[in-house]
Amino acid sequence: MNNKKEIKLEFKNYNEDNENYCRYCIFNLKGEFILYTTTKMIWIYSTTKNSKWKCKKVYEIPEDVKFISLSKYDKLFLYSNNYICEWNIPTEKSTRIIYNEDYNYKVSNILKLFVIKSIL
Repeated sequence: MNNKKEIKLEFKNYNEDNENYCRYCIFNLKGEFILYTTTKMIWIYSTTKNSKWKCKKVYEIPEDVKFISLSKYDKLFLYSNNYICEWNIPTEKSTRIIYNEDYNYKVSNILKLFVIKSIL
């Protein structure tokens, strides 16, 4: 990666009522650029042969799920139903990793944490 090279992205606001700004971004180990935006969307960009950046996938995070962080290992960390969850971007599978015992919460469905919708 060349730090002095400008990156231009094709970027469309899917939610026309809200402005869409980047809140968090990171490069993963494959050199893909991953963005988290104010409209609770994850955008994944990769380079083409002519060094242009193209959006290859967009995910929408549910309203009741809170973003924590992204990692260069294609992991998305989220907070949902008193759990900190890890969501694997390539496999689209989620795993609970920490439970907040301060809340008296009963888990009714332990198999399905939340659904992250793919837009592209």
